[in-house]
Amino acid sequence: MSKQRTKVESLETTVDNHFLEIDVYYNLGGMNFFQGQTEPRGFWLSVSPVRKSRVEGNPNLTMTHTIPTDGARAFIEEAKRFSQKRLDQLVTLLKDGSDARIKDFRERAIARVLAKTGWALKSPEQTPSAV
Repeated sequence: MSKQRTKVESLETTVDNHFLEIDVYYNLGGMNFFQGQTEPRGFWLSVSPVRKSRVEGNPNLTMTHTIPTDGARAFIEEAKRFSQKRLDQLVTLLKDGSDARIKDFRERAIARVLAKTGWALKSPEQTPSAV
């Protein structure tokens, strides 16, 4: 993981070895040729479905398989350049849920990923209320 991306949390799902990983990262913006549109420069929230598996012969090594097409992301705020201090502040706001706008982004992104994958979160208090 680059220093411009911070993993906030990993939510366990009811499917064995499947998780939702939540990250906050800085993107330089510009043309996204995959989506065919221009993206703003700034901080983004990402929710990615992943599958984790142990490597045979080495119990200490875990492989993480990302399912990129089923993920969701949301633009948090514009920034002309990267600031580690601001990234840390956004991670703190996301963890404590004190900013209603960022909390709403998180809940909507989780709900979108759960709808795409058909998974459910293992812990009911982690399930987002907004869809």
